[in-house]
Amino acid sequence: MKLWFWPLTLLGFLAGWAVASIPGALLVALLAHAGERQLGLTSLAGWKARWQGRPGRFEHQAQFQMLGRLAKRGGRVLTAHIRQAEGEIERLGLSADDRKKAIAAFEQGKDGTLPSTADLQRLSERSESLLRACWRMVWISGSVRPGDRDEILGWGQAMGLAEAQVLALQPPVQAAPRQPGNEEKYRKALQLLGVTDDADAATVKQAYRRLLSRHHPDKQAGAGAGQSAVYAAAQRTAELHAAYQLIKTRRGFR
Repeated sequence: MKLWFWPLTLLGFLAGWAVASIPGALLVALLAHAGERQLGLTSLAGWKARWQGRPGRFEHQAQFQMLGRLAKRGGRVLTAHIRQAEGEIERLGLSADDRKKAIAAFEQGKDGTLPSTADLQRLSERSESLLRACWRMVWISGSVRPGDRDEILGWGQAMGLAEAQVLALQPPVQAAPRQPGNEEKYRKALQLLGVTDDADAATVKQAYRRLLSRHHPDKQAGAGAGQSAVYAAAQRTAELHAAYQLIKTRRGFR
C-alpha cells in the first residue's frame, strides 16, 4: 500500500460523507489518481525526490569542458594551458569543491565531452564571459588555429551571437589600431629579431629560434611565472612568429 494512500483515504471518506452525491470510494479513487498524476508520488522515494529536488548541475560545467577541448586540440596540453585554466578558476572565485568539478569538466572536454547545443542556448546570458575565456585559452599558445576559431564561432552562434560579435571578444592585444606601411613593418620585424637587412637565412632563423625559446609561454609557465607573465610571453611569441614570417617572405627565405 502506498504511503500517501491513507491520508487520501481518510479525506475521501470525509468528503463522501459531506457530499452525498459522490460515493466516498469513488472520490478516493479520483483523489488518488489526481495526486499520482499531479505530484508523481508513486512511492516514498518518489515523494522524497519530488520534495527535495534534484541536485543542480555544476554552474561552470560547459565553460571548462570547452576550455579542455581547446587546450587539447593541438594534440598536447601545455603547462600554459593548465595555468590558464587555473587562472579561470581564480577569476571565478570557485570554492574547493567547485574547483574539483571544474578540473573534472576540463578533463571531460579534453576527452571530447562537450555541452550540447541546448546547453549552450541556455547559457546565452553568459555568452560573452564564456567566449572571452575560450579566446584566452587559444591565444595562450601564441596563435589561433583555424579549427579553434571555427569551434568558438560555432559555440557563439549556438548562444545567439553573430560572427562579428564573437570575433570582437578576443583579447585586446589582437586588435590592430593602425596598420603601418609594408616598409615600416619590415623594419620593425628586423628590430624585433635583432638582425640586419643583409642577414642570411640561417642567421635570421637562429635569432628567431633563440628568442622563441626564451619567450615561449610554456617555458615561462614551467618556471613558475604568474598568469600575466605567461600571457605576455604568449603575446611576444606571436609577435616573433609574425616578424619571422614577414622577413622570410620579404627575403624569399624558406
